[in-house]
Amino acid sequence: MKIAEVKFKKYSLPLKKPFLSSSVNFSCREGFIISLTTNDGIVGLGEAAPLFGVSAESIDTVEAELHIISEILLNCEIEFSIDAIKLPLKDCSAGIRYAFEQALFLIGIQSNHFLVEDFVGTTPVIIENNLLVDLSAATEKDEEIFASARTVKIKAGSSIDDLLFNVSKIPPHIKIRIDANGWWSYDDAVKIIGLLENFNIEYIEQPVKSDGDMLALSRSSNILIVPDESINSFEDARNFLMSSGIKTIVIKPMKIGLLESFDIVRETKRHNKNATISSLFETVIGRIGLYLLAIQFPDHVHGISTSNFFVKDLFDDPFAATENKQSFDLSTLKAFISNSAKMFNSMNNI
Repeated sequence: MKIAEVKFKKYSLPLKKPFLSSSVNFSCREGFIISLTTNDGIVGLGEAAPLFGVSAESIDTVEAELHIISEILLNCEIEFSIDAIKLPLKDCSAGIRYAFEQALFLIGIQSNHFLVEDFVGTTPVIIENNLLVDLSAATEKDEEIFASARTVKIKAGSSIDDLLFNVSKIPPHIKIRIDANGWWSYDDAVKIIGLLENFNIEYIEQPVKSDGDMLALSRSSNILIVPDESINSFEDARNFLMSSGIKTIVIKPMKIGLLESFDIVRETKRHNKNATISSLFETVIGRIGLYLLAIQFPDHVHGISTSNFFVKDLFDDPFAATENKQSFDLSTLKAFISNSAKMFNSMNNI
């Protein structure tokens, strides 16, 4: 089987309201949907969507790279083992690898070239997500915000007082994840962690920038410390997983690549630890890879239900969340991706 055609289109999706954290501030999501067509007429879609402040690449560098890799992959012979898919893409940026690896993976599903059941299974899997809330800007009543939530994620910001006030708003039966985005110094982190110990804190994501400080905190803190921004590769993940103080890591596949993320998943399981699969506000196309990864940890709460942040997604999500839960199954996935050509052709290229 060969790649007979490579196409890509740019999209721009406005958010219902601007998203602001200590590392990002944006009101629309931009990226590229890529389409691979085989000589058998099978189409696979992927998404390359770097996020400024998080991804190493930019929209402009991704577009330039797409032109180059499109030429390389044209007429490329596909062999459906994980290692063989990696080879032509090994020198690409993470977002490009994520897009093309997902497209190739979905072609493999449709052509029955490998046992996708090994990744997906044959029965539906429930994916539970944390509720990402901006309590400082909330207008709803607290009980309405938390009605369906078992786990809530909040951004820490720079003010300790604001953080403590927002944490105090959350009902005590709900687990809280705090994302500090590396904003705190080590001394501040020690102080803040002490102030948070009486709340139902599940974990704190990336409280400090330094890997060494992260590991030191993980050994001394009574609250779980979870690396996020520090995980940019398999080696990063393995180094943290080898530490006894680290019980969970965050995987953002758009800044790592899909297949390398699968490698990290396998390494995480080898250490009997957990991984939170986290979105960079991908569209429904880019979230397919996130779903495939999240179901590897079916008893863990993830962070991939971000479609409600868009005014309108590119296409309807067949796995849309209800009360922060999504049911994922192979037959629905196959039905959705069977319309790949139609979906891509319906897009307007901006």
